[in-house]
Amino acid sequence: MWHSWSDCDMHRVHFEDLRRAADQARLVALARAARPPQARLHGRVLCWLGRRLVMWGAHLQNRYGSHLGSFIAPTEKPQADAVR
Repeated sequence: MWHSWSDCDMHRVHFEDLRRAADQARLVALARAARPPQARLHGRVLCWLGRRLVMWGAHLQNRYGSHLGSFIAPTEKPQADAVR
């Protein structure tokens, strides 16, 4: 069976992609192994805490959202040429 040059080139590019992905996975594994166990625990705790804060905030917005209108800071910057 004959393969065209484009088939060979496609296989070469695919192989290079696989090699880069393997290299990246190896670097990630090395970086994770190099971190002290305490840092990994802190990272997990901080991730958990961040998710909980988001859930609690969403719950509070749903519960008190209609009452917060006057307390919410504007998200858009005022225009410099706006009439005052």
